[in-house]
Amino acid sequence: MDDEVEIEDDYVLEPDYDPSSPYWSAFLTFRRPAMLQDEEMQWYFRDWDGRWSATTKAALARTGAVGLDLNQNWALTSRLWSCQGCKRNKEQIFRLSKRKILLAKIELHHDHIRDCVWPRAEEILGVDWRERIVSSGDMLSDIRDIVSRFSEALICSECNSADAKAKKIIPGIASNFTFTVSEIAEFVQATPGQDHLVDAGKASAIWEAQRDAFRSRLELLDLLIEKLGSGHLARDPAGAPGFVSMHMKMNGPDTVWAAFREETKSSDRDALLRGLREEFLTRSVSLDSRRLAPPVSSLPIIRPSDEEYSCYIDRVSPKTWATAAEEWTCKCCGRRKRELLRKSKQGKWSGGLRNHQELMDETDLAAIKRRRRLFPDFHSEFCVAARFTVPICSDCFAILQETRQRDRSIPDGWLKLQELKDSLIEVAPHAAHRVDHAFVEGRLRANQPYRSAYEAFSAYRSLVNTFKIRMDFHMKRGVPREAIVSELCEEIHYSNDIKSPEEQLELVEWLLVQNPEDS
Repeated sequence: MDDEVEIEDDYVLEPDYDPSSPYWSAFLTFRRPAMLQDEEMQWYFRDWDGRWSATTKAALARTGAVGLDLNQNWALTSRLWSCQGCKRNKEQIFRLSKRKILLAKIELHHDHIRDCVWPRAEEILGVDWRERIVSSGDMLSDIRDIVSRFSEALICSECNSADAKAKKIIPGIASNFTFTVSEIAEFVQATPGQDHLVDAGKASAIWEAQRDAFRSRLELLDLLIEKLGSGHLARDPAGAPGFVSMHMKMNGPDTVWAAFREETKSSDRDALLRGLREEFLTRSVSLDSRRLAPPVSSLPIIRPSDEEYSCYIDRVSPKTWATAAEEWTCKCCGRRKRELLRKSKQGKWSGGLRNHQELMDETDLAAIKRRRRLFPDFHSEFCVAARFTVPICSDCFAILQETRQRDRSIPDGWLKLQELKDSLIEVAPHAAHRVDHAFVEGRLRANQPYRSAYEAFSAYRSLVNTFKIRMDFHMKRGVPREAIVSELCEEIHYSNDIKSPEEQLELVEWLLVQNPEDS
């Protein structure tokens, strides 16, 4: 471990505890992965894994890899994890690809019969079955569990691929049949650092043994869906939400979370805790294969025919696509609606409109001063005045995601519309954009303070809406406005420790005339 890096204790001694006191407290320390060096990550997150761990670095050195693909399942499992399929541990699962990328991947293996349950319900009951049959979605989830051979299982990527390999070489096997982890263990031949070999004979024998049982599951699925449609499996949801929540009320996690939310609801810390998982994954996951991929040669530009264009449906946002005017143009790249469509190598058309969230900076110095007085525990150099939605094309919308896929160490964050425009190197109809990903990375890092600024904006907007609702509610019931304002001033006093009656009144009256709604 680097001698220059100081590792603090990850605990603090409990202060003097008085058993007769009406309250007690505990001091919690949360580590910020984005702020830690690799040696600190190994110490504070020693139960987890990532590109920073000593085992990963040793594997990179041992194999001579030029890059690393390490996914989030690998990062969120212990370094001592082993696959229940092939029985290999992480050290043995590391595999060097043909492009000399070290692969460290654990996949969530699931029964593919689960994927056909909802489509099958539409085939039998019609596309509007969820509107016609009360609580049908919850019941169908239970039906999915009944007909599945298993739900989900964490296995190495080679075991997960072995399932697909086996199905490719077995004639007549059902496409939605899935081998269980125990069955995969029977037909794979595993070697450390290598892809699995598949024993086709053993895999075929397993399918033959399970064929009739699998058909029975499909028959049971259809029967249960038909019973659901006839109302014979109806379930009364009345009272269910309250009953479910009672299992969690006043237990340890609920009590800790409620106390933490109460103490941090008007500060950066609430958002930091909610974003801890994403921050850890940004620090831990790696996807160098995207970053190191050779440039893709440009595909020939193919324009959709009139018939192809008129029949096209954007599967991601079909309503947005259908309602967009023909003369619509992207606010970022300037392309018209028809020019968004492009054809893949597989011959499929794609393209559409997506909603970009734009933040407007607050420029009123008096407003900034008042908001920082009300929310002193938010720390950001920026102040957000409003958020509004701008429809842009799917290629412009994907710029942020594509940049982060190339390098997972880049933090998630906000990009303004002008920054998206500035990142474009080349734009052409019916083609993907050429993008300056280094520029996007720089802007994402520079815009990190917007995360805290937006949390502060959300707290401000919530306070404004709360005060207005209370004012309207009481005034409709005949309470004098002066009495309501006095009550709101008291809340400002106790919540924000603002003692001056004049300042309390000024802030309350100012909040009551604000309108920080999203546009």
